[in-house]
Amino acid sequence: NARAEEEARAPVVEQASQAHAPEELPALGPSPARAADAEPAPSDGAAAGGAWREEAEEEEEAPRVAKQVPRVTRGRKRYRGFRYEARQDTRQARRRQPKVVVVGAGFAGVAAAARLQKEYGYQVELLEARGRIGGRVHSLLDGEGTTVELGAAVLMGTRGHPLATLCRKHSVKMERLEPSCPLHDSETGRQLPPELDARVESLFNDALDSASAAARAPHASALFAYAGAELEVESRGEWRRALVVARRTGTPRRGPSHGAASSSSSPPGATPPTAAPPPVVDEAAAEAEAEVEVSARVTRASPVPPLVPPPVLTAAAAAAAAGEPPRRRADSEYSSETPPTLPSPGEPAADLASEALVRYLPPAEKRAAPGKGRAEEEVEEWIALPSARLRPPALETALAGALRARRAASAADDLGGEEMAGAAERALQWHLANLEFACAASLGNVSAAEWDQDDAFDYEGDHVLLPEGGYQGLLHRLADGVEARCGITVTGIEMRDNPSGIRAVCKESNEVIAADALVLTVPLGVLQTPPEAGGIRFTPPLPHRKLDALGRLGFGLLNKVALWFDAPFWGRHSDFFGRTVADPQDRGLFFLFLNLHRVSGQPVLLGLVAGGAAERLEELDDEQAVQAAVGALRGMFGASVPEPRKHVVTRWGADPHSRGSYSYVAAGARGSDYAVAAEPVGGQLFFAGEHTSVEHPATVVGAYLSGLAAATAVHKMLRKKAAGPAAPQQQEVERRAASPPPSKRAAAPRREPASAGKRRRRR
Repeated sequence: NARAEEEARAPVVEQASQAHAPEELPALGPSPARAADAEPAPSDGAAAGGAWREEAEEEEEAPRVAKQVPRVTRGRKRYRGFRYEARQDTRQARRRQPKVVVVGAGFAGVAAAARLQKEYGYQVELLEARGRIGGRVHSLLDGEGTTVELGAAVLMGTRGHPLATLCRKHSVKMERLEPSCPLHDSETGRQLPPELDARVESLFNDALDSASAAARAPHASALFAYAGAELEVESRGEWRRALVVARRTGTPRRGPSHGAASSSSSPPGATPPTAAPPPVVDEAAAEAEAEVEVSARVTRASPVPPLVPPPVLTAAAAAAAAGEPPRRRADSEYSSETPPTLPSPGEPAADLASEALVRYLPPAEKRAAPGKGRAEEEVEEWIALPSARLRPPALETALAGALRARRAASAADDLGGEEMAGAAERALQWHLANLEFACAASLGNVSAAEWDQDDAFDYEGDHVLLPEGGYQGLLHRLADGVEARCGITVTGIEMRDNPSGIRAVCKESNEVIAADALVLTVPLGVLQTPPEAGGIRFTPPLPHRKLDALGRLGFGLLNKVALWFDAPFWGRHSDFFGRTVADPQDRGLFFLFLNLHRVSGQPVLLGLVAGGAAERLEELDDEQAVQAAVGALRGMFGASVPEPRKHVVTRWGADPHSRGSYSYVAAGARGSDYAVAAEPVGGQLFFAGEHTSVEHPATVVGAYLSGLAAATAVHKMLRKKAAGPAAPQQQEVERRAASPPPSKRAAAPRREPASAGKRRRRR
């Protein structure tokens, strides 16, 4: 059949060949198989552009035959035109390439920008408010061979650590730090005996485990609901800051308001309803619970301060009442009761109370509108204990109760009461300061139940420094090829549904930058700052869910003072040494020094200030801060400690581009708030930074991984937007691909029409 078709077409092909092909350039004819696919002859006008020849395939059976074939006269001109059109399409594609703006050039911003530009090929504009990249990573090179980390310093755990992998990839040196940290008693001027230090550390860790376990226990609300305590209460799906006004034991009160939000509001000084006569209280239980209330009387904190609204992010100022965020207060400021003594882990807890009277603000939709009565009407409600509607208090309160129990039990061992009142008590305060360093906040502000929610994700291995360039040197290698515009402060973000997309309003350059997507990596402290005070104004405001999560999380403070000396006067074999003090208010003031002499060879010390002392340090000038550091060193090593020849003092809280150091889970917050903080808004605005990492918050690696995750989310969104709505057939394919395979689904009985068998038989 093929031979017959070829013979039938041969006259037509030869005639066309004679009309269009030059005689001096005969073309080879196609094989029978390709002759049927030959292109029809073009017009004479198209032949002027030139021709191209095609060699026919040689078959094994038939000999090679030379034939005249129709010229594809469009070939050269079409090829040139295609090349021109291809170049033109490439330029148009580049002009249409999506643009992404990244705000903040710290580890999160640089990681996001590098992935978006290098891996995904987008146009990226990286904006940084400071005059340098790095953000809260600030590696100071002193010109003498020493790298001083004024921000993030230690890479914690090298096994499987992504940043350790980057260091190996870019040949960045990592110097292992010795884990030992001797404590120097500032009262005696001597080093604390290692045996006593070990006992105090064991006691502290035991108390910390007990406090965390009690805070997570179902009966936590019964343990901590004493008069004057600050808790959080759930009301209509929202968590509100609450104050325990009173409590009582005995039979819980029955009635419509029991266990639900009560509609009866009372002023701060009102007396709660009289309780029904309680049952007889066991005398042994009453004696065992002498510290707390055991009778049926109602105990009130006196005086009880009025409740203040929870912190409100000013990005939602149009929808929320304006005002200063309330200062978190320690229980000792107003409580008339002693916090309970916590049992050891695994021990049953006594029923401290049956009901608690809590005072709180109702949800926003239930408040009176401004100008129409009381704008912030308070609600008082009796809640049966224990209750899932009450969250545990701050870590300081829980830890204080656990330490009381441990101290009472310590009389049986070598750690007696007199010894605890001296050097051991000061050592215990040092461990509390070290915990405030880990959380970057006073323990009165930290969640007792969630403060260590990320411990399970810690990396194992040595803790290391990067002595040659520090973290910032590693960041510059990561940012290679990515251009950052420094000195550009973004003061507003406008999200639009029109083709202009999202826009960033810049302060210094007085420009508005439009993009298809925006990745916001500014610190949590900036997000919590009102626009009038230097924060970012969002138009429209961020969703309430995100605002609540960002408001619940805490943003702490850690400051440092770097001191350069002519010669070392301290022990050279330890990378860390600590200082104990008698006053608990000053426990975080230069509680720890990092010795850079062994790593760099230069006599440099880096003093750390944590907790409330970090805030007070920012009120001092440089000379006062340096004298405080030198005074601390002289209390440890004697009056012969010389004056430093050079110094640097940090004030991260006063920095308008950070307003703090790193985030923590505040009292009333949850670890899941980090995930909410990372949620994108409107398919245009994406968030990254250490405050968006559930597994590694408050760390450089958390910021780095969050930047990579945000870049991937942007890429998926833009690719989906470019693809447009899928056709019905494609939607069906995707639906079937997402469904489980047939082997994993239960086979449903198939019903066929009665004629199906007949049709099969006819086949």
